[in-house]
Amino acid sequence: IPAGVVNMDNCFEDCTALKTAPVIPATVEEMAECFKGCAALTGATLKCDYNDGHFNNAFAGCTSLTTDSIQVKLTQLTAYKNKAAKMGTQADKFVGYTDETYKAGGVSFTMKGIEAVTNGTLGRDEEDQNKPHTVSLSAYYIGETEVTQELWQAVMGGNPSHFKGAGNPPDEGEKQAKRPVETISWYFCIAFCNELTKKVNGGAGSECVYWIDGNVYDIRNAAAGQVPNMIDWTKKGFRLPTEAEWEWAAKGGIDYKWAGTDTESELKNYAWYSENSNNKTHEVK
Repeated sequence: IPAGVVNMDNCFEDCTALKTAPVIPATVEEMAECFKGCAALTGATLKCDYNDGHFNNAFAGCTSLTTDSIQVKLTQLTAYKNKAAKMGTQADKFVGYTDETYKAGGVSFTMKGIEAVTNGTLGRDEEDQNKPHTVSLSAYYIGETEVTQELWQAVMGGNPSHFKGAGNPPDEGEKQAKRPVETISWYFCIAFCNELTKKVNGGAGSECVYWIDGNVYDIRNAAAGQVPNMIDWTKKGFRLPTEAEWEWAAKGGIDYKWAGTDTESELKNYAWYSENSNNKTHEVK
């Protein structure tokens, strides 16, 4: 199904031989009775957000569906499970997929899904400014790696990084384009988020998160050091993670002292830092 399709009402109704559904793109807003009567259907992937009242009986009569056979965005899993009956199926048929890969200007990048958490513990006793505390977070996606220089270049049209060129070459075997971008301000980071949103959405800025005076915050605002006066959390575009989101993702579900280990001698296997980096950046992955 090509991106851009909005209405899939009754699209595959009574296709009794259909076993695996094509991927439903993110643009779909209506799919009432889409797979109704597809008794042989064993699986489907929905990249679209649940739209109440427009997805009724989408899977009615799909008797071959099993547990976790309908994949949806992790951030939409609760919505789908709660409305399973309206869609003509059961909540246990839905499962959240964790990875979402995008392309911007020919450069691919992956966002990793982080499941919702209630009363998760962050912080450590030995940290003066980050004592143990609990957080509750909705499901979210976060970049698999730091933003690379090639992705920044593709989105912003330039590369401000210090670690590039003949004076700061990458280590042998590493690719310059895969090193993380650096020497950037917070202002340009949020402008990048909006520009990335537009790149992924075919130039449209309607899903951008950061706004100023009714307009999408852009590179010109960043260059002027302006602060956005509206952050629209209802939008689906890219944004900076909150401190709690970043820290929870970095923990990887385990309460290590550092991300990946409790043993300082093993830290070199998980991170670049003063002891092993040779005072320069390295390929992100």
